[in-house]
Amino acid sequence: MEHGGKKVLISNIHCYEEKTIGGEVNLLTNTGFLDRVVRDLQKAGYSVAVKDMRPEDAAKFVPYWDAISKFDFKYKQRETLEAVAANTRGRIWWPTGSGKSFLIPMIGRIFPKRRIVITTRFAAPLEDLYHSLSMHLPNVGIYFSRKKKTDARVMCYSAGCLQHADPKRTDILIADEVHELATDVMFEKFAKFRHCRMYGLSANFDDRFDGADFELEGIFGPLIARLSYEEGVENDMIVPINVYWRNVQMDRNPCADKTDVPKLRHGFWRNEWRNAQIAEDARAFPDDQVLITVKTFEHACHLKKMLPEFTLCYAPADNKSDDIDRYISWGLLSKDEPQLTLDRLEMLKRRFETGELKKVIATTVWNRGVNFKKLQVLIRGDGGSSAIDDTQIPGRLSRTTTDIDKKCGILIDYLDQFDDAFSRSAGRRRKDYAAKGWNQIMPDATNNISQQLVT
Repeated sequence: MEHGGKKVLISNIHCYEEKTIGGEVNLLTNTGFLDRVVRDLQKAGYSVAVKDMRPEDAAKFVPYWDAISKFDFKYKQRETLEAVAANTRGRIWWPTGSGKSFLIPMIGRIFPKRRIVITTRFAAPLEDLYHSLSMHLPNVGIYFSRKKKTDARVMCYSAGCLQHADPKRTDILIADEVHELATDVMFEKFAKFRHCRMYGLSANFDDRFDGADFELEGIFGPLIARLSYEEGVENDMIVPINVYWRNVQMDRNPCADKTDVPKLRHGFWRNEWRNAQIAEDARAFPDDQVLITVKTFEHACHLKKMLPEFTLCYAPADNKSDDIDRYISWGLLSKDEPQLTLDRLEMLKRRFETGELKKVIATTVWNRGVNFKKLQVLIRGDGGSSAIDDTQIPGRLSRTTTDIDKKCGILIDYLDQFDDAFSRSAGRRRKDYAAKGWNQIMPDATNNISQQLVT
């Protein structure tokens, strides 16, 4: 392209430098930035021509649409697959529970001869992806710490094991929940996939506090498909979410002189008044499936003392036996409280998915990568505030089902006025919920969730 007597050559190949040779300026950058660079140069008055120099046989990516002709697609699913077929890179931004993950096996079907690598951060959603892919495709493998089934056309790798994939034998790389992979370690791994197509899927877009979404664009390219929460509700893909807020006002701030972990411990985890309100709200739904989310095992145990009928779910770890013994000695847990193993955690997850298990207190182990269609009530006891968590945690409620009469998901949250910092965090959650169009019901004079639901 020419402007002011200078020629600019753009080559969409992974690299990280800029250099000038004679009268030409060669800009070498991440392939995903190509659209942005072209757009910005055109705005600056340049006439732009792009020549693709990659060693790629374009014909091998002609989509085989007959492979998905018998599927009934939800709103925008087919259009999104067409966007994937038309773009060598791109990011897909859909709400949790709207059918985003269903697109992955469909990509495998429309490109039946291409070798595909799928990666995500955590093992549980990776295994779910593997099982979903295996239902729709032959020759599917999986590779992570506990399971290694290799040498398949479609391979699922945990993010921590992605280095075991062969970039030279990969035609398409798909990253699920790609916002969680915006780290220097992962960017180094992704950079080795120089010539394959790359797509990133997530319910979060531009939500990272460190601005790393911009770097994700360099790897996975621009947004090629977007579905708002309101669109998903209007097209019966997900249920609406109603947020019920509860006042938490106290005569004395129990964490006024604390910072960091001690502030959280005394303000949330061991705050008996706040925990009592959480327990009261949880018992307001005796017949419904209820999930209480917290950040730590300690907080879960304090709530378990008040809600002995609830089941604990947390990430199994070697040191939990010591914790359990200590919490038993403190009177928080009964002596017969079982230590959670990976097998037991998986069993509890299956029972919660089917609706057999209805009452659970869970740490972050269930914040993502779970499919709880029958979940009706989610209580946020964690008190956190990040755009990612404010999407992922309530997103457990969004899935539709015909098994029960689920017209909406009920999210209960706490204003935490007893502490200025915690109150500001609640305010940020309110803004994040409002951005998704969720209906928010503020406390009435009774400050009673049961009463608010009746009225």
